[in-house]
Amino acid sequence: MIKSGTIVIAISKTKGTLVRAISGVPEASGLPELLDTFSDQNEIEIFEQTLSAGKNPLEAVYRLRRQVEAEDEHFGNFIEEVLSEKGVSVMIQTHASQWFKSKLKIERFRKAEMEAREIIAEFAYQVFCENTALTDFMISGSTAQVQVRFRKIEVGVALLSVA
Repeated sequence: MIKSGTIVIAISKTKGTLVRAISGVPEASGLPELLDTFSDQNEIEIFEQTLSAGKNPLEAVYRLRRQVEAEDEHFGNFIEEVLSEKGVSVMIQTHASQWFKSKLKIERFRKAEMEAREIIAEFAYQVFCENTALTDFMISGSTAQVQVRFRKIEVGVALLSVA
């Protein structure tokens, strides 16, 4: 069974000297800058909708990330508070412990996914640099295939303040 996924790569509309240092691509190449990559379906959906609406898609995705992170932290704090109370049943302690173990597994998965996404994005960006007309294509291997979509966005002052 072949696994499949999608990566959206945000690049600047303008050409300049801000190109990310990637092997084979000089700093001042005059190519659009690789700004960020997305493989999470929720992030891709938000990015595409916001871009279609003519708004800053990076800002929208980063806001979503901050919201998810805040919700995770809030729930984690709640679990810790419940566990710190006296007289908590063994069943609740067990479930809380399982939640923490699951959270660690999810964090490891997200880190591995991010590393894979970056490697794929760098390869795709090299392909794009060789032929800037290639903005939507597939990368396939024996066990996986990835749809790569490049999206050009305006880089402006508002973008620089997004974190």
